[in-house]
Amino acid sequence: MKFSEFFEIINRRKWILIGATLLVFMFSFLSFNFKKDLYTSSCKVLVQQEEPLYWYVDRGRLPLMDVDYSGYLMIRTIDTQVEVMKSRPLIEQAFIEANISRSDIVSYNISPIKQSDVITIEVKALNPYSAMKFANKIGEVYIKKSQELMLESIQKSLVYVEEQLNKQKAKLENDENNLREFKEKTGIVELSGESQRKLTLLTSYETEREKAKLELESVSKQLDEYKKKLSTEEQTIIDGITIAENPILMDLKSKLSNLQVKYSSLITKYEKKHPEVISLESEIKEIQEQMSKESAQVIERKMEKINPARTALLTSIVNLEIAKISLQSKIEGLVPLISSIQNEISKLPKEEINFISLSREKQLSESLYLLLEEKYQDLKISKSLKVIPARIIEHATLPRSPAGPDKKLKLFLSLILGLSIGIGIFFLIE
Repeated sequence: MKFSEFFEIINRRKWILIGATLLVFMFSFLSFNFKKDLYTSSCKVLVQQEEPLYWYVDRGRLPLMDVDYSGYLMIRTIDTQVEVMKSRPLIEQAFIEANISRSDIVSYNISPIKQSDVITIEVKALNPYSAMKFANKIGEVYIKKSQELMLESIQKSLVYVEEQLNKQKAKLENDENNLREFKEKTGIVELSGESQRKLTLLTSYETEREKAKLELESVSKQLDEYKKKLSTEEQTIIDGITIAENPILMDLKSKLSNLQVKYSSLITKYEKKHPEVISLESEIKEIQEQMSKESAQVIERKMEKINPARTALLTSIVNLEIAKISLQSKIEGLVPLISSIQNEISKLPKEEINFISLSREKQLSESLYLLLEEKYQDLKISKSLKVIPARIIEHATLPRSPAGPDKKLKLFLSLILGLSIGIGIFFLIE
């Protein structure tokens, strides 16, 4: 077809082309006029990953989590905090405090910035003031709630530690009285060099065991609480996550137990800064990190449908299970060491055995009392500091112009569409 023939066809059917173009253009124009302008505003919240309290298991911090003395877990992963911000109660509270109409808010998006501790809150609204106010309010409510939860956790910890402290103080006073009465009755003031060495060694092992038992009790308590919370979450399809039965984790547990036995023996001979002790601590930490990574893979393999809130709880439970396994391994590893020393002591004269027994009880009570006292003071300081777990680093501002819809671009596209439809129609007729 020649160009002259083409233009002749267009000239002959020009009203079809003009009509189709005008029809599509007018339809688009009228529909855009009914659409209201959208305004976007966003703020940025920095989540503080550092916590005021840390609990150490086998001289190495547990990976992915921090646990205070009472066992109350403080997980500060960004993904978890994003889900907290998205939670219905928090959003409802933000609406109430912002005092804006729900119909003004078109949508909101809460997402983390990659490779950072910053969360972006973006709000789209029909009113620019509503967009700005609601974005800022979500951040403010989140910070307030996070601080309340942290203080609540610290207060629970204070109550728990104070209760244990009072019990341990009473036990220490009783043990001191028993030892003093024995010394007065028998006239024995101190032990021989070898007997004293055995007493020191036994007390050291038993102190480690009692500390581990105390930690195990608190971790078990928190584990039960998280499992109760898990039962209230919306169910997902999970094929029985059982950490204790995972073969890889069982192997790691065995290695960890052996290392902890070795560590317990080594710490009685050398100071903590000794190269062998530091090297062993590094090995223990590496095993714990491997257990944490494997537990994350267990969750990923077992879950068929994802509920973010439930996933966060499962991660917490798995990490607590790892802590529990680590503590149980430590306790089991100390048993043969304690039994060996006790067998040696049993061969000593009766009066020396009684003296060692009473001295051991007193020293053990004293060590645990000092540990509890230290943790209690740490908690009191943390409570008084009123640490803010997050802060807004960039407040949402008032949008100067609508973010959408882009009417000019869409009208231009409708013009092109109308022309295309018109050309298609008259070619079909020809």
